[in-house]
Amino acid sequence: MATPRETMEKTLRTFLAGYLDASQAKDSTKLSAVLTPDCQRHFAPPSFLKNLGAPPDMTLDNKGYEDFFTAELPVVLTKSVDGIENVVIDTEKRTGAATTKYTQEFKDGTLFPFEFAWFVSFDEEGTKISKILEWVDAIETPKYHAKIKELQGKE
Repeated sequence: MATPRETMEKTLRTFLAGYLDASQAKDSTKLSAVLTPDCQRHFAPPSFLKNLGAPPDMTLDNKGYEDFFTAELPVVLTKSVDGIENVVIDTEKRTGAATTKYTQEFKDGTLFPFEFAWFVSFDEEGTKISKILEWVDAIETPKYHAKIKELQGKE
């Protein structure tokens, strides 16, 4: 039988690998496979949201995030998960954190390395994630989204 820590780490790693799974299957619902139905995604740093013109407290529910991901699928896919590192699990607080490295591939063949830090909260059993804070690279992410808009013909 798995310990609570092992269960939470497995849940976290499954969530983080979900980007590759969703891209390969072209099925954005795989992003929510280990999320509670009421899970909310928060984004940081505030400077990133400010530069997007988004409110500093912007959140997305599962469906909103899946729709966002689905809109990008025609022009970019997660090619690989190059690292899930710095994993920390706090069983008492039911929280976890990790950093990730992904390689994205645009439809024109351009590869784009992407890094994130993740902070999550787990449900009571540790089998679902109930809250996500996604810390994005505030310098590279706007370049990534500009490339998507270019390939979608939305410049």
